[in-house]
Amino acid sequence: MGGIYALRPMMSKTIRERVDICHNILKNDQDDSLRVEALWIFADTLYEVDQNDPIRNKISDLLEWVLYNDPSEVVKHEVCYLIGEHNFRNKIPNLKDVIENDPSELVKHEAIEALGLIQDFTCKETLNNAKKHSSSAVRNTAKIVQKQLERAEKAQSLKYC
Repeated sequence: MGGIYALRPMMSKTIRERVDICHNILKNDQDDSLRVEALWIFADTLYEVDQNDPIRNKISDLLEWVLYNDPSEVVKHEVCYLIGEHNFRNKIPNLKDVIENDPSELVKHEAIEALGLIQDFTCKETLNNAKKHSSSAVRNTAKIVQKQLERAEKAQSLKYC
C-alpha cells in the first residue's frame, strides 16, 4: 500500500514488533481509521515475509478474528481485500461464510472479489446465491467475478492441453 499514514513509521520496526503492535490495535483500539491503518501495515509486511513464514499464519488468523469481530464494515472490507490480495486460501471458507451471513453489502462485495483474486474455482454455488441477493452491488459483483473465474478456469485448462 505504501502510502503516508500515521502508522507508517512503524515500518522501521521488526516484523514481529509490527505484528504485535497491529494485533493490539486491531483487538483493542476503538478508532476505525487506526484499525484500517494497522491492516495496511499488515499488507506491507506480508510483502516482506516468505510464503512459509509462520508469521503469515499469525496474521491470517488475526484477519479471520477481525472479519468476525470488528464492528466496522469498512475494516472488514479491508480484511477481505487482504485475504484475496495475499492469497490466503485457507480463509476461503470464511469468505464464503461472510458472503452468506454478514449483514453488510460492502463486506459481501469485497469477499466476492477476494474469491476472484484467489481464483477459487469451487465457489460457484456461493456466487450463484449471491447473484440472487437484494443488493445490486452484490449481485453485479458476483456476476463479474463468476465470468472472470470462468475465463481463468478455461485459460488454465487450455494451458495444460
